[in-house]
Amino acid sequence: MTIERKIKIIKEHLNLHITNDYAQLRRTDTAIYNESTAGGYDLWILTSSPDNISITEDVFYTEDCISDAFKDKIDDGDIYFYIDEAAYTEIGIDDILIELLTRNCLY
Repeated sequence: MTIERKIKIIKEHLNLHITNDYAQLRRTDTAIYNESTAGGYDLWILTSSPDNISITEDVFYTEDCISDAFKDKIDDGDIYFYIDEAAYTEIGIDDILIELLTRNCLY
């Protein structure tokens, strides 16, 4: 089975909808994207409220932390996600979805 097929299966099973269309940002349950600090550090944002980001709850320093938070959001029932293209690749969203497929024993 191809990776694309596996990802399609888990997205259908969990009813997940992932977009990188910025115009859809405020229509999603959760947004995930990268921001840079004034000092040049990259930070990851995972928020349900893009207009009111909480530094203590929505900002992550590493890809590992943001991937765990993404899985938590799925476990909490979020199904509509905005994930920008860079974040999708750097965080390894496909790998996370494959892990969820295995966890749900769907193949």
